[in-house]
Amino acid sequence: MAIALCEKMTVRYPFDDSEIVVNMGGAWGYERESAARSWFAGGETLPFEDVRARVPKLWHEYLTHMYGDYMRLPPEDQRVNDRHPVSSIDFAADDEAE
Repeated sequence: MAIALCEKMTVRYPFDDSEIVVNMGGAWGYERESAARSWFAGGETLPFEDVRARVPKLWHEYLTHMYGDYMRLPPEDQRVNDRHPVSSIDFAADDEAE
């Protein structure tokens, strides 16, 4: 059901024709997960820890919109992970998975 709704929305509101885009699978709700499409156009690849990652063109604006002062850690007693549960994936060899 959710996948069908997402597909319907992407046909009804094509990315290239929209001023605002939404991460429909995001954990923060519609308003916070909505952003200007122009933030994502023509992204770039930047170093992040030990990898290079593709980021939105206006990554600073996006991170500020999502997290406020994203360069400052919150006080320790406010550091919670209530939006992104930890998961485990078993990457067994192909022959073990059969």
